[in-house]
Amino acid sequence: MTSTGPSAPRMSADRTRQLRAAIMAETRISNGRGRRPLAVAAVATTSVLVVGGTAAAWVAVSRPDDPNNAYCSSEASTDRDVWALHGVGTAVNADTGKQDRLNALEVCAGLWRAGVVHEPGARPSPSGTYRVPGLVACVVDDQLVIYPGGPGVCGQLKVPAAEPN
Repeated sequence: MTSTGPSAPRMSADRTRQLRAAIMAETRISNGRGRRPLAVAAVATTSVLVVGGTAAAWVAVSRPDDPNNAYCSSEASTDRDVWALHGVGTAVNADTGKQDRLNALEVCAGLWRAGVVHEPGARPSPSGTYRVPGLVACVVDDQLVIYPGGPGVCGQLKVPAAEPN
């Protein structure tokens, strides 16, 4: 079957050269020094840094599901069987009907001092109290867990530190 309608309009030679130059400028590959590849690389790098920075910020600090309940762990472990042995929390205040704020670090320090939570083989001092190590708050499985150790413990366990209240 042949077409009997008018033929498509022809492009002028000048317009053909302009389009060819524009297409070649967009697809230039010579030495990888065209503006387009540099702009694409800059946008890609910026995107990776922004997304990576946001993810790092989220991983670094988090909030537990319920900040009024916590667990005092005797060792730095993400194993729930280790850290879930000593749960603490606040009760509802009968006067206000609300939970009082939990200072988990202070409560866990008290449990360490009393010997309820302790390092394996620990013995009380002559005064009957146990040594309280440095304590740090992390979020594990959306739960607030207080570990013995310094600020690097959460990072070593690959869990976020608890956001301060």
